[in-house]
Amino acid sequence: MPPKTSQKEPKSKWDAADDAKLRELIAQGINSTDLSLKNIKLLHSKWPHKRYKTFAAHIRNKLKTIAQGRIIDGAHGEYT
Repeated sequence: MPPKTSQKEPKSKWDAADDAKLRELIAQGINSTDLSLKNIKLLHSKWPHKRYKTFAAHIRNKLKTIAQGRIIDGAHGEYT
């Protein structure tokens, strides 16, 4: 019996280049605090080779981390 062939797409891990691309998109005006389906789909259109299901979960975590970092930076900026 021949071995089974998989039709799955190759896994692509999130790397530093993806982080840089996300930071660039946010600098261009993508709302980093908007976790709506519309915004996630807009961001996914920039990474069409990534599976939506895993991308959506991962990008939400990335956006939350960025938003928290901005809040913390802003809070520290008030006292300096």
